[in-house]
Amino acid sequence: MPKWLCDTCSFMVETEGKTPPPAEGMKPTPWDLPESWACPICGSAREALSPLDPAELLTRAACNRYK
Repeated sequence: MPKWLCDTCSFMVETEGKTPPPAEGMKPTPWDLPESWACPICGSAREALSPLDPAELLTRAACNRYK
C-alpha cells in the first residue's frame, strides 16, 4: 500500500495504490482518495500529499528516534 505524506503537517496516509503515473512535470496525486478529501490534522487538500518512499520512512523514523 502506497504511503503519502502531507506536505503541510507530515500526516501519513495509506492508499490502495490506484494512482496512475503523473504526467511529465506534474506531482503525483492519490487518485483513490476523493477530490473532497482534506487532511484530518491541518485541512490541506489531497494535492498537498507527496508520495513517501519506504526507505525515506525508515530514515525519518531513525531521525525521530534520536531527537
